[in-house]
Amino acid sequence: MINVERVRAGFAALEWSDHLWDIARSHSEDMALRSYFDHTSPEGQGLADRYRDAGFPMSRGGAENIFTCSLASTMWYTNGRLTSTDYYSQDELAVLAVEGWMNSPGHRKNILTPAWQMAGVGSALTADLKLYFTQNFG
Repeated sequence: MINVERVRAGFAALEWSDHLWDIARSHSEDMALRSYFDHTSPEGQGLADRYRDAGFPMSRGGAENIFTCSLASTMWYTNGRLTSTDYYSQDELAVLAVEGWMNSPGHRKNILTPAWQMAGVGSALTADLKLYFTQNFG
């Protein structure tokens, strides 16, 4: 879906990067595990630190998008007890994330930066059905 947006805007499609996926997945897992939602970890580690620690060259720079939502689209309760849950499909979750990023000026700019040649997206799920997504560019 990101490449659809890029091509629509006249830019080249991005190549998938396992290296960027690993960086993105790790950041999503960290946010999920430690219950924070930020480009900077509680210790002050940011994108450049994550790229450096993973050995990813930042000669052309890098960028990051993050997004969070619930895996559950609807939850039903009876007498205060959860009785049923409907879940988003993978496709619906992708639409939510991309629409969220495209509706945010900074995240949209990251997606539509012509210099990026590759990207990776990683996610993590918490026990309470909260999803964290990270998208990294290089």
